[in-house]
Amino acid sequence: MRIEMIVLAVAVAGLSLAAPVSLTVREHGGVARTAAPVRGGVPFALGALPECASAGLVDAAGTALPCRVRPISRWHDGSVKFLLLDTQVDLPANGSLALTLTPGEQSECLRRVSVGEDEDEIVVNTGAGMFIFSKTKFGLPAAAWADLDGDGAHDTQVVSEPGEFICEVEHTPPGEPQEENWLRDAAGGPRESFSASAEGGYAAEVESANDLRAVIKLSGWLVNDEGRRLIQYIIRAHAVAGSSELRILPTFIYAGKPHEDFIRSMYLQFPSAQPGATWSLGGQARHAGDLRPGVTMSMVETGPEKIYHLAPYTQDKSVGYTITRNSEPQAKGTRAAGWARLSSAQWAMHLGVRNFWQMHPKQLEIGGDGVTFYLWPEEGGKVLDFRRRYDYIENTYHYDLSLWEYGGEGVAVTHEFALRFGPASEDVGPQMVAELNAPLVLECSPRYVSETLAFGPFAPANRGAYPRLEGLLDVGVAWIGQNQAAFHWDGMIDFGDTLFHGYNTPSHYGYRGENAWCSRGYVGWLNNDGTLTDSLFIQYLRSGDYGAWLMAEAMARHVMDVDTCHHCAAEPGHVGGGHRHDQQHWGNGVRGYGTATHGAIDYYLLTGDERALDVIGEYARYHDTGVSAENEDRIGGLIRYWEITGDEHWKQRADELLAAELQVAPDSEWRFVTRRHFRFVSNTSKSLMHYYYAAPPEDSQALREAIIRSMDPLYPVFMSAWDDAGYLPLILSAMAYSMTGEQKYADATAALLQNIYLPPEK
Repeated sequence: MRIEMIVLAVAVAGLSLAAPVSLTVREHGGVARTAAPVRGGVPFALGALPECASAGLVDAAGTALPCRVRPISRWHDGSVKFLLLDTQVDLPANGSLALTLTPGEQSECLRRVSVGEDEDEIVVNTGAGMFIFSKTKFGLPAAAWADLDGDGAHDTQVVSEPGEFICEVEHTPPGEPQEENWLRDAAGGPRESFSASAEGGYAAEVESANDLRAVIKLSGWLVNDEGRRLIQYIIRAHAVAGSSELRILPTFIYAGKPHEDFIRSMYLQFPSAQPGATWSLGGQARHAGDLRPGVTMSMVETGPEKIYHLAPYTQDKSVGYTITRNSEPQAKGTRAAGWARLSSAQWAMHLGVRNFWQMHPKQLEIGGDGVTFYLWPEEGGKVLDFRRRYDYIENTYHYDLSLWEYGGEGVAVTHEFALRFGPASEDVGPQMVAELNAPLVLECSPRYVSETLAFGPFAPANRGAYPRLEGLLDVGVAWIGQNQAAFHWDGMIDFGDTLFHGYNTPSHYGYRGENAWCSRGYVGWLNNDGTLTDSLFIQYLRSGDYGAWLMAEAMARHVMDVDTCHHCAAEPGHVGGGHRHDQQHWGNGVRGYGTATHGAIDYYLLTGDERALDVIGEYARYHDTGVSAENEDRIGGLIRYWEITGDEHWKQRADELLAAELQVAPDSEWRFVTRRHFRFVSNTSKSLMHYYYAAPPEDSQALREAIIRSMDPLYPVFMSAWDDAGYLPLILSAMAYSMTGEQKYADATAALLQNIYLPPEK
């Protein structure tokens, strides 16, 4: 049925195209940008855009911009729900650009990416650079040429051999486990090396390509000489038209034995075709000099120990770095910018890392033969400890309730960095990291997004009409961000998450820290309980708050990778589940509510992020057939995955799960199997809302009736005795009003909102 609808939509596409859509791109990094790539998802209302293979894009002056589009999600009638758009823009520092997108029109691209491949290699030509990716041997890239003088010829080879991807582990434990601290002093001793060899199932493929962007995916396992698999990797390299820069996102998944395999170093090598003569490193300030034969210069950061329990905000947890020459300290600083530059008389190579100090520990090393990016540093003497704090349940001081016996097995981490080749005069390290740390976002107006119902119904921010309620939301978002910064909830394992129990608040057993948080057992990292990632994306969509966007993105990336189980050799049915809130991200068992199901889907639909799509697929399979527990996100998650993939299996499973959720006694006032507890409010209600707005009306009728019948007996309770209302089913009461237009449901929703604590009026 879905395929027939799409065919029909294609047939009538020329007769019914959507109206133009207003878009905005804003520069938040404080640097001017030229031909800067932008990619984002644009939503459309049901039936508004039957099909779309091309679009026109112009600025406020009517000047055409390059534009390429493709649908990435569809409504139940086959029409486009989200259209992924690629373009390139010029922006002044802190400036903005108003755009108009017109589906169905044509757009010219003066600069283009071309991709060719055979059985041995993939060749990507951006105009400014040519990159070779071997299909038989790992290389990022295997070879590269650059047009250094702008004459259109790739006459300078800048990479002549593939670099390596290596992980070394120690097997001697760094002492006993130390609560939530994963950043440990190495014990020393023999190491074992794992590399990205052909024996690890190495593969290279063109994941997607258009005239403006090509995404090359490298995947496989880091294996030892005997073929043992330790780390699964998925690396994406984005090449854009007119640029000699690759935007690279490497993901690694730990599949080792937490009690035996302690990561001691992990690095990606980027060899240069000719020797470099000068070096620069971007720390708190620029560090630079001449590079003599046999000398390596490094910028190394390790960071403080990761103990957060009762640690006051006054405790110094700043992230320092050291500049070393052949491992000998030369200079120090804090909060390194995170870029490296190697140059000769002819060319310059740059490598810049997003959120460099926040993702510590890290090391950038420069030698005459190239640059090495250590995802886990060689210098600094640390190991990554994936053990659980103890192998039993402890409810005297920690309030564990349950445990995850596999430690950090299945944890993933994704980094983001840029690799650039240019002429010797090019010195753009600060510019690169400014662009990385403040990504351009393709914005629609809150009113437009709300009216499409593509994320379900929400109210655009209205601070004039509701100053106290909007103020509460603004302060809530700011509170999370301020605590993340003040308490240094950062490091590559923790960055993006938040503790949840409460600042300066007694824990389950009464202990309390002055100016501190508790982090023991069940009380610790939120791990997306209450589907906070989705809430943050919705707050961004309704307000346009860029800070909320950055917070939502960082949290979604964290939960998708670190808090989600991506590998479990003993019990693969847990893959795709999310760890329950705990002082360690892997300390407790996996649950449905620990996933970032809706946050990950939001992120994918707004950005086209390929890693998000990977994880959404894992979530869908877990919600479908995994070892499921407390899985309130299933129904809405599966139907949204159906909209993305078009696979009817996911719609069928969502229908089956909804039918099971509505299987209650005929005389039951509450028409849902899941009782009205807090996760029904924050997870199940949102899941049901997504089903209602995604499914055909005939399929959602039973849900409509259940919502109205559940709200009717609660109406007098909500209107007379707020203290007896329990957890507030705001989503269902608002949906009842939206479905029927009856004033009583609006009154009930208003009454529930008044039950929320708001700061007193001054």
